[in-house]
Amino acid sequence: AADSGIAIATSSSVDHGLRMRRSFRVGWKPDGTFIHIKKNTQDGSVLKQSKPVLAVTDEKASSRKLDQSHALMETHKKHSIIMKETESKIPLFTLPRKCSDSYSSANTMLKEFSDSSTMCLFEPSTQHSVSSTFSLLSTLYGSDEVTNEEMNESRRVESLSILLKRINSDDTALAVSSAQFSGDIYGSIFAALSGGDNAKASSIALESGNPRLSLMIASSFPQARSYADAQLDCWHQSGAETHVPTGILRIFFLMSGSMSVEDQMFKSNKSSYGINWMRNFGMRLKSRCNMERSISSFVNQYNACISSGLAPSPKPLYVDNVSFNESRDTNNCTMYQVLNHYANHDRDLYEIIAPPGHTIFRHDYSASFHLSSALVSISD
Repeated sequence: AADSGIAIATSSSVDHGLRMRRSFRVGWKPDGTFIHIKKNTQDGSVLKQSKPVLAVTDEKASSRKLDQSHALMETHKKHSIIMKETESKIPLFTLPRKCSDSYSSANTMLKEFSDSSTMCLFEPSTQHSVSSTFSLLSTLYGSDEVTNEEMNESRRVESLSILLKRINSDDTALAVSSAQFSGDIYGSIFAALSGGDNAKASSIALESGNPRLSLMIASSFPQARSYADAQLDCWHQSGAETHVPTGILRIFFLMSGSMSVEDQMFKSNKSSYGINWMRNFGMRLKSRCNMERSISSFVNQYNACISSGLAPSPKPLYVDNVSFNESRDTNNCTMYQVLNHYANHDRDLYEIIAPPGHTIFRHDYSASFHLSSALVSISD
């Protein structure tokens, strides 16, 4: 440890084994294989001998993967500082320097991490989670050098809405197509609205013979909200609200800035709700009643809704593709952990970067290493 410039061998600032609560020691054998523990349903746990794949037979694929891996490491190296050089002239790097005191350096670092993460070598669902998380870090912690914090927060809220719309785009498109296939016009309009795609929702409404609804959706938020409020009040006063189809009610309540119908639907039947936590959170963010509210207040409100059984739990992004055991897989989505860290600053680093939050490979810390570096850099 002393030869590497480490004063305290067990310091979590330099010891990733201690920081991640994991040992990185591997039982390697002379033939290149290694010994590790594998769970066995019959005997509990057994020792298994494995050999890693160190080469790809397809030269083009190998070159492409090397380049993808190289981009994120280059970004990491660029924003690190050399601690010392060893006798072999190989430099030792520390974690990236803190840059929260400089808007320009913070913006540059986070943007480059975000850009390079889209080219990194990960399994597809992992890559989506990791690149989305870096984009979220850039949205939350990268800002213009504006002294008016209220203006900065307003920009963050709007940027977060746009980011969630982009991340949810595939899920939203699938929901729209599914509703259209089943002939549910209002369901398809709501699906587009719930994903933040007002233009698509307005287009569907117009094409389906609902020009007034299309015009309401296309209107600015204050206008659409006043129109929706007036219509809901009219239905309520006339006693017609109970006879209005649920699909139409969901549209008008969402445009009015109310999540009461969504809360009731989720509470009544969680298994058939069909909307993940990001779309639900985005709906609350987009239909906010108080335009002055901060991201922190929305996160805390969503936490309260989860506790009350009114909103979906923040499952990792990959759970749509693999089975998810509620009782066993308790890790929240890495993106939601980052949002909570931004709102409350009470999350351990390990809770945020733990692999199960962003990948199906529970012991793959390759992305965790880079996420850790970015988070440490922007922390106070």
